[in-house]
Amino acid sequence: MAGKKKGVIIGSSIGAAALLGVWIIFGSRIGYMVGGYAFENGKYKIAVTGYKLAGDYLDAGEKLVVAQQALDYYEGEKAFEKGDYQLAYDEFTASNGYNDAYTRASEAQKGLNYVNGVADYEAGDYVAAVQCFKDAYNFSDAAERLPDAYFQAAISLMASGDYVSAGEYYDLSEMDTGSDGIFACGSALMNAGDYENAGYVFGLSDDADCQNYSNYCTGRDKLEKGDLYVAVTYFGNSGGVEDSDELYIETSYDAGLLSIETGDYVRGRTEFSRVGDYEDAEYYLSVCDFLEAEDCYTQGKLNTAQSLYESLPEDFEYDGVTVSERLSELDSYSSFVAICGTWDFVEGVMESRRDYSYYYERWTYDLDRSDADLQIYCVINDDGSVDVSFDLHYKIYSNFASLAALLEYENVWYCETIHCDSYSSTIALDDYSSISFSGGNATVEYSRTITPATYYSETMSTTVTFGDVFQE
Repeated sequence: MAGKKKGVIIGSSIGAAALLGVWIIFGSRIGYMVGGYAFENGKYKIAVTGYKLAGDYLDAGEKLVVAQQALDYYEGEKAFEKGDYQLAYDEFTASNGYNDAYTRASEAQKGLNYVNGVADYEAGDYVAAVQCFKDAYNFSDAAERLPDAYFQAAISLMASGDYVSAGEYYDLSEMDTGSDGIFACGSALMNAGDYENAGYVFGLSDDADCQNYSNYCTGRDKLEKGDLYVAVTYFGNSGGVEDSDELYIETSYDAGLLSIETGDYVRGRTEFSRVGDYEDAEYYLSVCDFLEAEDCYTQGKLNTAQSLYESLPEDFEYDGVTVSERLSELDSYSSFVAICGTWDFVEGVMESRRDYSYYYERWTYDLDRSDADLQIYCVINDDGSVDVSFDLHYKIYSNFASLAALLEYENVWYCETIHCDSYSSTIALDDYSSISFSGGNATVEYSRTITPATYYSETMSTTVTFGDVFQE
């Protein structure tokens, strides 16, 4: 009996080895075939098992990867249909780009956000719900739910005292009552003295009252920060809300005083002209005119200074100087006053000429307005002399040529100051040019002669006439 039992064991071992050998020879092929058939028929789980059994047979390893991706994608679709968006997202992500897996993963994420948004909304966490519905984008009715979520979040934020965020959420809700919420938030900030944020929140609404209050609060903020000029503008556009009209007058007055301190007298006049008979604004209007005239006087803009002085009462006095004194002085320098300012171009011509013993050749060119300009400033010195400054530009020929195409020209820029002990109707500018004044015109003459050879000479000359001097 013992010998017979031993023979059975040996026989079983030989049978198992034979089966293993058969499987090694044929099992991998069978698994590969099963995997392929199952994959073609959408049985991805069986396909995965088959390709696993196929081991290293042919390209079973590569097909196993694809089958696993397909299985993950299939499981993702099932989870998506059941509303299990987290599982769907995980499966689509695991499928690693199979088919449109990335797009489906994105949709699953939107679904998950949507579900979370609904849960947050029902739990009263409206701010979180807003973010979830935004992230859900166009999933289901997320877009339709978003405005109400914004509105409810605004109410919640307002209750917590976060008026800025509440105002923004009211605005984003785009609901008809949103402007009322914005006004309430802006009012709370304004009453708390937070004018900067109040101006911002009021400005979120296009409602006329909100816009007026936005300007008012922004004006208050700028006023507190010392930006008077900007504050004035905002108060002027506040529609009379609160005390904006009073602040407009007061701030304009203060801005006028600031303009005088900083030497911006034109701006000062603008500011004081807004306030009517408030305080002593009319007096400071005259101060601005006088100080602007003084500036023009010291800068050599005598004709402009004279006009400004003449607009003031002759007995007006500021800082020890009276208007009548200035006008009397300018009258004694009337000739210099008359030539100050920007002159208007009338006509001009430039010439290039070659003179021989018995004949000459020449070229001429008529200048236009762009070829010449002239500004003159006259500064009266303490000793009674006058410094006359010229800002002069004109064109000249720089050579002579037998052919017009070979002619050259250049621009002359004369920016110099000439000291004059007394007025003269003709002033030499340099060795080649002069300016003369007559009949309300100013005439600039330039002439330069050279002798390139013993039998001829060449002269380049320009004459420009200006008239109608304008005040600076």
